[in-house]
Amino acid sequence: MFGILALFAFIVTIAAAWTYRCARRELAARLAHEFAYILDAIDEATAVGGELAFGNGDKLPQSGSLMPVAPASPTATWPFLLGSRRTAVVTSFLEAALALDGLDKKKQELSLGDSTRIDPVFAGSAQLVTTLGDQALLSLRDVLSHPRGRAHTTRA
Repeated sequence: MFGILALFAFIVTIAAAWTYRCARRELAARLAHEFAYILDAIDEATAVGGELAFGNGDKLPQSGSLMPVAPASPTATWPFLLGSRRTAVVTSFLEAALALDGLDKKKQELSLGDSTRIDPVFAGSAQLVTTLGDQALLSLRDVLSHPRGRAHTTRA
């Protein structure tokens, strides 16, 4: 009887660990896809002819919004699934991207002249959001690509 209970407890533990790992990877994959989408939109808004146009007055494309999708909002399960450090990095990127989108919309509303020019404040904010996005994607990398059974190593 004790052997059956021990086997049942072992199977439940393995199932719980597998479920946790799947939920963690699913959340990380969804976030990475969303972040790549947002970063592409920022790159499209700040690129002119394949070259970055930070602060040199080149034209912006008329896309209307830098946020092509409504970003995910942090829930109570994120720290549990991703850990507190990753959750902080991810949340800071999402907040910065929303602030950049708000800055872009406000700039378009208040502009009296040519609202399609990139100004230095927007350019600096876009660079900051891009840096935060890179950090967020790097923090999710080991969740998405951590090889099973091998020690975590960084590649040079």
